[in-house]
Amino acid sequence: MRKAALYLAIFLVLLLAPLAVRLFQYYDPLAEAPATPPAYTGAGIGAVPTPEAGNGADTVQTGAATQRDTGAARGVVVLDQAHGNQFTREELATLDGLLAARGLRVQPLAEGELTEALRAATALVVVAPVNGYSPAEAQAVSDLVARGGRVLLVGDPTRYNIEIDEADIFAAPIIATAQVPLNDLANAFDITFRGDYLYNTVENEGNFRNILVGGDGLGDSALTERLERLALYSSHSLQLGPSAAALLSADDNTWSSATDRPGGLVLAALSPAASDAGQLLAIGDVHFLTEPYSTVYDNGAFVARVADFLAGGRGSTDTLAGFPYFFHSPIDLVYSDDPELGPDAFDDIIALQAAFRGAGLALALADEADDDHDALYVGLYNTAADVAELLDAAGVSLAIRPAIARPAITAATDPDATPTPSHGTRLVESPLGDVEMAGTALLLLADDGARRQLVVLAASNDGLESALERLRGAASAEGVNLTDCLIQDNLALCPTGVANEPVEYELDTSGPAEEPTTEPEQPDEDQEDTTAPIDKGRIALGETKTAELAAEEIHAWTFDGGPATINIAVDPDTDMDAVLELYAPNGTLMANLDSAFAGGVEEMRGVEIPDDGQYFIVVRDFFNDGGHYQISIAAGEPAQPEPTTEPGG
Repeated sequence: MRKAALYLAIFLVLLLAPLAVRLFQYYDPLAEAPATPPAYTGAGIGAVPTPEAGNGADTVQTGAATQRDTGAARGVVVLDQAHGNQFTREELATLDGLLAARGLRVQPLAEGELTEALRAATALVVVAPVNGYSPAEAQAVSDLVARGGRVLLVGDPTRYNIEIDEADIFAAPIIATAQVPLNDLANAFDITFRGDYLYNTVENEGNFRNILVGGDGLGDSALTERLERLALYSSHSLQLGPSAAALLSADDNTWSSATDRPGGLVLAALSPAASDAGQLLAIGDVHFLTEPYSTVYDNGAFVARVADFLAGGRGSTDTLAGFPYFFHSPIDLVYSDDPELGPDAFDDIIALQAAFRGAGLALALADEADDDHDALYVGLYNTAADVAELLDAAGVSLAIRPAIARPAITAATDPDATPTPSHGTRLVESPLGDVEMAGTALLLLADDGARRQLVVLAASNDGLESALERLRGAASAEGVNLTDCLIQDNLALCPTGVANEPVEYELDTSGPAEEPTTEPEQPDEDQEDTTAPIDKGRIALGETKTAELAAEEIHAWTFDGGPATINIAVDPDTDMDAVLELYAPNGTLMANLDSAFAGGVEEMRGVEIPDDGQYFIVVRDFFNDGGHYQISIAAGEPAQPEPTTEPGG
């Protein structure tokens, strides 16, 4: 019994001894009670300094491209989100608002090829991507800058690319900070984002990574004009080649984590430095764009300058490739020659309106375009009288080459003469060369600074449908497809893909024609040839005569008052498109004219008639519908030779 009690006592001592040691080690039971702590108030405690905030008022710079009546630019800014970009739209709300104030539309690219998206862009913004860019995408960015667009590349060392080995769940994540996919785009402009971060332990904005830039660190540029101090909250440094220029530079107390050496570090750069058109702006930090950092010092003013920089891009919205973004609402849709609209036309109108709505634009059908509205004209070559001035201003004319000659006249006057073709070729004559109307659609963008007008013409209803098809899907960032077109400035000639396309003279919007229920009537081989000209008799110098041309009819007038220099004029009714031709006594075609549209006067001036032989003046209607007309012969002046420059003159 005693032995058990002894063991129990020993057990209790061993159990309680450590507790007693710890008690006396950390506490002194015999010490006096601690003094009561004093009560503190905020009086006398220094406040934590907050960064100075600059003037955040936004002023749209006058150097930016302007939009009619609003003082803002027009265009599309593509925001890349298709390359694993490490940001949210909310973070860019400040920049978003500034771009909207300048009339720019931000078009996010969540998926797809950047190459296609840039076809309709004036500017591109790329923020902290973690996926690389293809050579084709890099070339598309270079092309955007080359045609006057602007590019903003923003990096940030805190937006890491974290890679996880899914095959080994116990493997540590790999943080790839040294690989900067922005360099796939930046290297073509002599700029390289280093895989580092910058720090300054001497002077900073509350943290060694928050770099202050001021004084000599602000480059000589409109982007930094009148700025005093900026703060960047995490930044890569940039390495520059000869064509790039530093915009923001750190002081000599700023170090790079890559080299642990201070001085000579660039935080932002422009390239090409000497460019007066497009440029690329590269910045190593994203935080200065976001709130609340955008309100610190002059950061807000700098973000506004960045928005001005992007608004100054011309890109492709000044060209046909930018359809429909070069328009400004409201836009009038006008069908040339005011046809009766059928269900097919309304299908096209609804599809076009949907495309325009996708671009934030309002398109409405109108009988004629308002002088204060942009306009989209749609029609056939033969019904394009209301856009004749726009075509003429662009150096475009619609003509027949060679002229229409009538074999009946040739055979009647000179049996041995070789007859010329009974019909000519309708051509579009333009700075791009002469092409046949058949198989070709014309797109012309006219911009007089106050309004923009797009003309779409084709030879047939099917050809016009093909041209409109190019436009209907173009409200996305991909733009209108002009890859197979001849293009010069704002004029494009595009294939319609319509085999053996006729040159039609009536815009048919009623839908497919009903199938004939009976066989078409076959021509009578013994029927008289109605294409032979009808002799209308003699017309003398100084005479004016009136005649009525029946359908499918051709008139021939005889002039034998030579030798003389004459002017020949035909003034038709409004529904008649007159064609005027002059033949020599042997039936040789001397001149032809079809320069005006329906109702327009055709006039040959300064025609030389060398003798008193019988010369034939042929009048017909291009559409063979006939009509009333007046023909007159007046004395003219000899054509003046083209001026020549003598050597040394």
